[in-house]
Amino acid sequence: MCNSNKDKEIKEYIKELTAKGRKATTRMQAINKMWLAGKKFIPYLTKEITNKDWSIRWFAMTGLVWFGKDAVPELIKMLKHKNWRMRGGATEVLSIINDKKAVPAIKKLLKDKNEKVRNYAKMSLDRLKK
Repeated sequence: MCNSNKDKEIKEYIKELTAKGRKATTRMQAINKMWLAGKKFIPYLTKEITNKDWSIRWFAMTGLVWFGKDAVPELIKMLKHKNWRMRGGATEVLSIINDKKAVPAIKKLLKDKNEKVRNYAKMSLDRLKK
């Protein structure tokens, strides 16, 4: 697949996920298409963790969980993001994926300036201990 087709595919799936007024089934189909298309979608889903629309955030997080351990490196990078929602969301997804490699990075968030992020980190670490 050439880059222009790849870019077109990415834009199409992201639009299916994020367009206003989309039904849940359409959003879930977009996530499924991304998962089937491969890891190239992980950075795009990660960015949607901070979307203003809660359903888009939820579907993006679900998609990242589907990618599992393949999403971990990108999610760990997001723990340093300036937006607290990104740090908190990435922490939550990492705990669901349950990859112990994320523990040291999440522990650093116990000292985050944002109380919500600290709480996300604590809950995530509790999940990862189980």
